[in-house]
Amino acid sequence: MAFSLTTFTDQLRYLPYNEWDNDYKERLNTLADQSPWRLQYHIEPKVGLLNDPNGFSYFNGQWQLFYQYYPFGPVHGLKSWFHLTSSNLFHWQEGEIALTPDNPFDSHGAYSGSAIAIDDQLFMFYTGNVRDENWQRIPYQNGAWMDQAGHVTKEKLPLITPPDFVTDHFRDPNIFEFEGEYYALLGAQLRDGNCGVILLYRVIDQDVKKWEYVGILDIGESELGYMVECPAIAFVEGHPVLFFCPQGLAQDVDPYDNIYPNKYIVAETFDPEHAKLVNPSTMQNVDEGFEYYAATTANGAHEEALSVAWIGGPEMASPTDDYGYQGALSMIRSLSLVDGKLHQTPVVPADAFSKAPLIIAGTEILEHNHYVLDTTIQPGDSETINFFLGEQDDEGLFLTVDATSGIVTLDRSHTDYPVSEASGTTRMAQVTPGESIRVNAYVDESLVEIYVNEGERVLTGRYFPRAGHTGVKVTQGIVHMF
Repeated sequence: MAFSLTTFTDQLRYLPYNEWDNDYKERLNTLADQSPWRLQYHIEPKVGLLNDPNGFSYFNGQWQLFYQYYPFGPVHGLKSWFHLTSSNLFHWQEGEIALTPDNPFDSHGAYSGSAIAIDDQLFMFYTGNVRDENWQRIPYQNGAWMDQAGHVTKEKLPLITPPDFVTDHFRDPNIFEFEGEYYALLGAQLRDGNCGVILLYRVIDQDVKKWEYVGILDIGESELGYMVECPAIAFVEGHPVLFFCPQGLAQDVDPYDNIYPNKYIVAETFDPEHAKLVNPSTMQNVDEGFEYYAATTANGAHEEALSVAWIGGPEMASPTDDYGYQGALSMIRSLSLVDGKLHQTPVVPADAFSKAPLIIAGTEILEHNHYVLDTTIQPGDSETINFFLGEQDDEGLFLTVDATSGIVTLDRSHTDYPVSEASGTTRMAQVTPGESIRVNAYVDESLVEIYVNEGERVLTGRYFPRAGHTGVKVTQGIVHMF
């Protein structure tokens, strides 16, 4: 049984979950079991489609994470929130669907949002997607509560309805606490000019059921395309770091290669009274790779700042579609600031590795494709590292590191299973020329996250190798196997 987007009509995509027959679900599971590209230490769905991470938070002594989920095929349909928990941010335990689209204010999907612990419950803030009889969208910002036993109770009425000055593109509430008060960011599109903005709301009288509009968030940028999705804010070493996804952003405003970019801005402080980021930096790409979108954030109990993103993107197909599933989440990243620039490093516990390190000098055929490679290119040197090698040296994923120019290039053009070729097959990151460059490449069967100079730059993307292509070629490196 094969799946393609053309088999899923609107009627089928929005069919209630209880109307899917068991035979179909069993065949979908059987198909997914045949996939040769299953990830080992990244989150992905067993079947169906995963997209935005949601509700990343710390509650009840555990990390909580949800993701947008459509269980019946690798397409965007009637969305729910799937629940995961972790004690160490690396090993995640699967739960079940936590938010289902089951009332008049989320009838066509429980869309993206956030969560925060309040007293002994987790408050979940999400967009309810509703379509009327003319298929016009009505977005509602809804609330729900999860107790310590994992039971979810929804608020009966929406908490925020669309203001008159925005279109139906009004979604992705990001709740956060600042100086003892609760605020929320929302992505939106203005009716006047169809331009993208981020809106700021605040809670009235410490009651998250009551919200008031503050204003359009001033982030120091006037051009944000035609829509902004997934705004999220983290406080890193006391500074607000804003993540956001401007759709339709002009290339001459800030360059990017992907269909839609994920950007960040670092500011000196946050001024909620004037809806403003004070002394903001220019926009930067969060990740210089191929697939990285809808990053969301969390500040932990000890003020640590973290992020996670969807390794995928809107309007994309994947080779895993033929096996009835699509999408993955990035590793959890720890956020820090160095000279005002964002640095990101993966959260990996010391006991994650299964064996002693393997020293590589040349070409090595590994047992499998889930490992991390650590290597350093010295000043004046240049090297091309090959991943997913088979019998021929011209096959695989190529990472070229030039310590003279400071340019790091990721090339996935040599593949039998291309992804988003229209957006190009190479990506580049720039670091300081003339200095040594350290590379930590996290490889996971069909996904790579490459951290350059302790996360000064990161390049993430999918690569789907042929069976048996488990070789890696590097002049000198250390491999840690998961």
